[in-house]
Amino acid sequence: METLTEQDRGNIGRAAVGPVLSVKNLQVQYTAESGNVTAVDGVSFDIGAGEVFGLAGESGCGKSTIANAIMRLLQTPAKITGGSIELAGRNLLDLGEEELRRTRWRDVAMVFQSAMNSLNPVMTIGDQIVDVFTTHEKMSKQAARERAAELLKLVDISPDRLKSYPHQLSGGMRQRAVIAIALALKPSLLIMDEPTTALDVVVQQEIMHQIKELQQRLGFSILFITHDISLMVELSHRMAVMYAGKLVEVAPSKTLLDNPFHPYTNALMGAFPPLTGPRVELIGIPDAPPNMAHPPTGCRFHPRCPLATEACRTIEPPLLPGAENHEAACLLVPGYVVPRERSRR
Repeated sequence: METLTEQDRGNIGRAAVGPVLSVKNLQVQYTAESGNVTAVDGVSFDIGAGEVFGLAGESGCGKSTIANAIMRLLQTPAKITGGSIELAGRNLLDLGEEELRRTRWRDVAMVFQSAMNSLNPVMTIGDQIVDVFTTHEKMSKQAARERAAELLKLVDISPDRLKSYPHQLSGGMRQRAVIAIALALKPSLLIMDEPTTALDVVVQQEIMHQIKELQQRLGFSILFITHDISLMVELSHRMAVMYAGKLVEVAPSKTLLDNPFHPYTNALMGAFPPLTGPRVELIGIPDAPPNMAHPPTGCRFHPRCPLATEACRTIEPPLLPGAENHEAACLLVPGYVVPRERSRR
């Protein structure tokens, strides 16, 4: 049998024509006693073949809701109320349960926030990987176990660990095992939701290096979700910053790092230490994110923004394109002109 290494030398992402993922005007609501809460409000973005697209923002801004919406994992009281999610030209919102089952893990897979919670504690690592192959492909258990061993080697884990239970692995090894499971069927898109949560900085760097190496080698696209912009810059080609259910800035990673337009992006960068370079003083963002049941009028960041003007309190700025593929939703950006028909709520 050919090894996984030989099979995966091609760039699996390049087969796609156009964006691998295209999210258009996505809206997600949660039903509460006080009424509907819009957690994702008109979000749009594309991810190209072989691209790493970062999505950053504070906890509660809607990042994980977007990830679960793409995977069609949202459950009551959450509901997708508008927009489309196209994966290689197919709208995932139109798929039936059987089509969705075939699509998950084969075309799009996800690495969840906590590896310990993602793995079944009463099954060995080997059995959990084998289960992916026997469920989604016509493969004998023996062949599946051979593939499982190759996958572990792919993420620098000894095949001897196939017989180990999750609690017998370190945090970093558990996270690599989850990545191996996600890559088992060679998806064209991998969603990574806070993949280094609860890991120390040394293991975090090792995981990030391995993710980058695997992505460059296998060519899959990544939606990388985190609240840590400094970490995201290390991996992503382009980045989007999200606040209170909306995208407020999108740009190539280096452009966003060197010249952030939106005050929230600038504040978020100042709240995290850089991974390289000299030590800098960290400055927290004052106050708290808004109550999404009753979001502020105008720009949603204006109650926390030191630069807010009276116009920011009444005008809701849409995300508009600028130079060098740099988009921002801020009235303070030089030359920013709000379309008349969308200038007020």
